[in-house]
Amino acid sequence: MTIPTLISEYQNKVTVTKLKKMYSTLTNAYSLYLVDNNSTGRLERTEADAVKAFEVFKPYLKLSRDCGTDTGESCGIY
Repeated sequence: MTIPTLISEYQNKVTVTKLKKMYSTLTNAYSLYLVDNNSTGRLERTEADAVKAFEVFKPYLKLSRDCGTDTGESCGIY
């Protein structure tokens, strides 16, 4: 194996690990929401509903920053 191949495989593993962590965090937040609201819950799939869903999940997430709908430099994301 070459160094670029090893680096690529490592980067893929890091990405998969991060995605699994995010999935776990969101699943946990959703479960806590359902318990707190005695709900079986069903979230819609429109942009407005995505914003509402974020507001619902926000108390269950440990956020370092909430940029709302801002992206890019205005939120410090490059």
